[in-house]
Amino acid sequence: MDVNKIQYILGVAETDDLLLENLRDEMFGEGYGRSDWVNFWVSIDKSSRYDTENTIFFKRMLQRELPIEQRQKILSNLFERIVGRSEMDLANELYMSKSDLISLHKRGFTIGSHTASHRWLNSLSVDEQKNEIDDSLSALESIRGGLDDWIMCYPYGGYNENTLSILKANNCAFALTTKVGSTDLSIQNKYELSRLNTNDFPS
Repeated sequence: MDVNKIQYILGVAETDDLLLENLRDEMFGEGYGRSDWVNFWVSIDKSSRYDTENTIFFKRMLQRELPIEQRQKILSNLFERIVGRSEMDLANELYMSKSDLISLHKRGFTIGSHTASHRWLNSLSVDEQKNEIDDSLSALESIRGGLDDWIMCYPYGGYNENTLSILKANNCAFALTTKVGSTDLSIQNKYELSRLNTNDFPS
């Protein structure tokens, strides 16, 4: 998936500056100009608990800002150039198989939904959100054998009122945001639960 390709590129790139230089060259090849680049840089929120501004900018451009066809083309080009590996080889290395997931479920692990393709739900139309969630639930049901007490974890923490309505219509048990903090089920909306990152715990 695109999210994994981005992370792999970030993991092997020598510097943030090199990342942006490559991204800029690809965008210029797609017809964008310097003023477009500056406008994107100024308009995108680059705040992060862990990443540099350059890294966040790189991520956001390839996660949601560019049209999906363009960003997928650019991402594939960058992956080939910077990583130098076959996408299929990487997929086989990174992803669990369906039988792996079924085995985990049988051993008591909770397998939840993270959508079908890890897109920012709050940047999608209602129908696109439904498709992302429905496709994910179909896969989840084939792994778990049912959808009792299923949970959602929003990709990138992105969701909106449409997302909440879709979850309610599909009898979602609860959903996790990326809001930092402990959860109190007696006062929090069950579809907007806060959580802690593993980095928030002492080593």
